[in-house]
Amino acid sequence: MDENTQLTLALTQVRRKNWATVWLISAWFMVILNLCMWLSREKQALMLLLVPVFSFLFCAAAIGIEFKTRQIQEKLTAESGQRWYRDEDDLWIGGVLYYNPKDSRLVVNDRVGLNSSLNLAKTSGKVIYGLILLLLLAMPFTGVLIDGIGTKPPMLEVRETELISSRGSREDVIPLENISSVELREKLPENLSRTFGTGMETLLEGNFSCPELGTLKLRLDPTCPPFILIKTADGQTWLFGTRDEALTRAVVEKLNG
Repeated sequence: MDENTQLTLALTQVRRKNWATVWLISAWFMVILNLCMWLSREKQALMLLLVPVFSFLFCAAAIGIEFKTRQIQEKLTAESGQRWYRDEDDLWIGGVLYYNPKDSRLVVNDRVGLNSSLNLAKTSGKVIYGLILLLLLAMPFTGVLIDGIGTKPPMLEVRETELISSRGSREDVIPLENISSVELREKLPENLSRTFGTGMETLLEGNFSCPELGTLKLRLDPTCPPFILIKTADGQTWLFGTRDEALTRAVVEKLNG
């Protein structure tokens, strides 16, 4: 603001303190939101309502902190900038990108607001901006990648001593002697909830849970029944399927035979 370096440090501390508060609030909001969604996992309408409500509350909190910070800065700088003014427009490319070879800092405060920017004059700054640019350029191809994940079919194979469920390079091997029950199901369990894994229109894979069966592992295409429910002697539950109905039924016959 002016030659008062202590005031400049105070402004920076105010900005960083409130920015840290925003991150802390964000972390707590995510914890509470995930807890509420877990508790209401069997009520889809309530889950859909929670997301906009929590989003509104978080935005309101963040905006409130922003205005509070500006009020504090306004009070601190009420008598500043009258005799000395530092113009650093030439250091901001387009008013957005900071480029100052004489500045040893990598992270600097934005000219407006609570955010920070990187010094593009530093090698590490160029690397980080380059990675961000690559991520942005790669975004149009993520759909193709996701589509490729969903098109790989789940497979089942019964060997002499084991059942193998696979999809691409992923594979689960279950010893036949460890299988305690095999059931062919025409429908998926109700209120199936994903805890970790992939949940797509044509692929369910990973750890899931439901009121009827508790925790279980899936690898199947939900649009291609029937499915094989397998329980093992060690207490695990598996739900497998393929995109070939005849193959799925043949696997059940082999396991029950």
